[in-house]
Amino acid sequence: MRIHELEICNFRGIKELKFEPKGNNFLISGPNGSGKSAIVDAVDFLLNDEVSKFLK
Repeated sequence: MRIHELEICNFRGIKELKFEPKGNNFLISGPNGSGKSAIVDAVDFLLNDEVSKFLK
């Protein structure tokens, strides 16, 4: 499975974000509180219809 484009709106503090990952891998980096985990959680929600880290 490959994500060609991802648009996140109003999810865990992300008002609006659109990006197109290029290549086989991509890296998310930034300071604490910048929304890195929110991006991962949005992909988790997209694929599983839930944010699994909140289910524990």
